[in-house]
Amino acid sequence: MPRKSKNRATALAAPAPGIPGWVLGVGALGVLWAITRKKEGAVSDEPKPVIYSDNNPDKQKAVEPGSIKTMQIFGDSQMEVLGPPLVRGLAAKGITASYVFNRGWTLSNYENRDTYNTGSASNKPGMPNDLKLGHITADAVMVQLGTNEANSADASGKPTPPSAGQLDNQYKRLRVLIGNRPLIWVGPARFGTAAAFPSNAAVLNRVNRPEALAVADSIRDLADSYGFKFIDSREFVTSGWYDGIHFNTSVYTTWASGILARL
Repeated sequence: MPRKSKNRATALAAPAPGIPGWVLGVGALGVLWAITRKKEGAVSDEPKPVIYSDNNPDKQKAVEPGSIKTMQIFGDSQMEVLGPPLVRGLAAKGITASYVFNRGWTLSNYENRDTYNTGSASNKPGMPNDLKLGHITADAVMVQLGTNEANSADASGKPTPPSAGQLDNQYKRLRVLIGNRPLIWVGPARFGTAAAFPSNAAVLNRVNRPEALAVADSIRDLADSYGFKFIDSREFVTSGWYDGIHFNTSVYTTWASGILARL
C-alpha cells in the first residue's frame, strides 16, 4: 500500500489542466498553514469560554446557557419576603431554587457559622447541610447581601463598614466554600433617609454615610475583577420603604422581577 503522506503531497502538487503549477502550490501552502494554525488554536470556529488561570484561581468560569438547573440563595432579612417571588420566577426559567434568610446577617456571618437561625426550610437551628455554604449541591449560588455590611457598627455604635480589601478577602473565602459554581450577587437596594423615617434615624444615618454607601460599589468592583454576576438593586429599587430599609410587600415582587430580568 502506498504511503498516505506521499499520495497527499502528490495530490496537492499536481497541476490541473490549464492552471499554472505555481498557483496550486501557493494554494496548497495556504491550506496547510490554515490547518496548522487551527491545530495550534489560533483559528477556531467556536468561542473559548473563560477558564480559571493559574494566577487568578478566584475568577469565575463562563456559564454555559441552560447549564444552571438548581440554585441555592443566601440572604439577609430582605430575602424573607423577596424569596418567594424570586423562587417562583426562577422556576419559570427552569431553575429549581431554595433560599435561606437570616435577619441582620452579613457574608462573614454565613462564612463563619455552621448553624443558621432561619430559612426557607426551617426557622430553627440546624438546617440541612445542602443549605449551608461549604455543603452546597446546587449548580449555582446567589447571595443577596450588603445591607448589613453597610450597617455594621462596633459595640459603641461607631460605623465599621467593611473596606474594599476586606470584601475582597471575604469573596475569596466564599469562592473556597462554593467552589467553581457560578455566583450571582444581588446588592443592596437604596436606603431611605432619617428625615423621612425619624424612628429609624440611627440606622439610616449610618447606612447613608459615604463609606457605607461605598459597600455596593466595592461589590460591583469585585464582580468586574473576578467575573461573577453583580445585580445592582439600587438601579430599580428606590422607594416604597416602611422603615427606610425594608419595603412594602409589593416592592419585593418588583425587586424579584428586576433580578430575574438581569440574569
